[in-house]
Amino acid sequence: LITGIAGVVIFFLWFLTDHTATASNFNILWAFPLNLNLAFFVWRSKPFSKLSSWYLLLLLSLLLIVVILWIIGVQIFSPVLLPFLLALATRYTFLYRTSIKQTIPTSK
Repeated sequence: LITGIAGVVIFFLWFLTDHTATASNFNILWAFPLNLNLAFFVWRSKPFSKLSSWYLLLLLSLLLIVVILWIIGVQIFSPVLLPFLLALATRYTFLYRTSIKQTIPTSK
């Protein structure tokens, strides 16, 4: 939920206003605006859908892209972001593994 709200703010500042500080800001990759949808999927008690599994893979891929951009030097991120990215990757991986277990039927 927090990353979704942060993503909406970055999206608003980047695309809908004339703030030069947020232009070409790749923080939008980890603070993805559509994470508000993920908060809804996690909050409801029904099992995950296949779409949410693919969405979690997309989020993990975006986190990997952030790390690659950081290593290459396209954008310098704050070192404080590293534990947060690790926490997000851990959470997304846990949710992905849970969604896979719920979407794949087990044979008895």
